[in-house]
Amino acid sequence: AHLAGYVRQSKRQIDALMDASRDPNSTVRNNATRALGVLAATPAFARQIPAAPFIDMLNSPIWSDRNKGLMLLTSLTRERDPELLARIRARALDSLIEMAQWQNPGHAGGPILILGRIAGMDETELGGLSSKGDGGPVLAAIGKLPR
Repeated sequence: AHLAGYVRQSKRQIDALMDASRDPNSTVRNNATRALGVLAATPAFARQIPAAPFIDMLNSPIWSDRNKGLMLLTSLTRERDPELLARIRARALDSLIEMAQWQNPGHAGGPILILGRIAGMDETELGGLSSKGDGGPVLAAIGKLPR
């Protein structure tokens, strides 16, 4: 799973990594999801990666699932697809709110970005808030959305 993310990019590669991202072993899932995150940096490949399994990872009790799910979903939400943002909101809002309050700015940054995108906030503003780990304005914006 680790090496598969760094070979010639293809649909077959994505399929293999998707399978590995659901492996019972957390190290395999971590490596596969990290490799998918590398691929997702290219928008053409990001569009080929289904988001559903990674939305579920946001609710996992396992740190590496949450961490790598966030990494990948940060890329997948870059284009702010309304359907994807709505699915994330419906299935992982509480987990994202919890994670946006983490004390480590590096760990809170991804949830802050995703929540801000859900709330429709400006990307430049989100970048600053995310890098500082300042979830306050994003949490306030999320709180104003209808439930």
